Amino acid sequence: RGLAPWRTLQEGVDQVGELVGASSGAGEQRLDLERLASGPALDELVEQGSARAIGCSNFSAEQLAEADDIAASNGKSRFIALQNQYSLLERDADEEVLPLCRERNVGFVTYFPLVSGLLTSKYRRGEAPAEGTRLARGAGELLSDTTFDEVDRLAAFAEERGRSLHELAIAA
Repeated sequence: RGLAPWRTLQEGVDQVGELVGASSGAGEQRLDLERLASGPALDELVEQGSARAIGCSNFSAEQLAEADDIAASNGKSRFIALQNQYSLLERDADEEVLPLCRERNVGFVTYFPLVSGLLTSKYRRGEAPAEGTRLARGAGELLSDTTFDEVDRLAAFAEERGRSLHELAIAA
């Protein structure tokens, strides 16, 4: 199948954009999962050949299950991938999200596996992040002593095994 014309693709993207609800405060957005999973926007992109498959990002296990159930019960395209933050320091997905992905046959794609460079020894305890880096734009609690204690523990673990912290972070 060939790709659908840009206009058709843009219309689908616009429809998806309409599904993001009004802000509920602090820059947080609400997503209307019922309309997203049962509506035509994403499904039409797949049917037209504009997209081979669809995925989602930053969904909790509850949101993914709800969207998958709605899509399945309405005969719509289901998400084949979920992209969430995941690293040696951010393991929230272990408890509910990853088991659900396995159960529902949804691929899991990580983002920030190196925690914006924190797990590459790019940043040092007590030193301000270099200007222009991600962590210089809003590191907040990420550059705390508690975080650096964990990074030091992980670096020692890797070194004891003849590996770098970077290698350990990617292998995890």
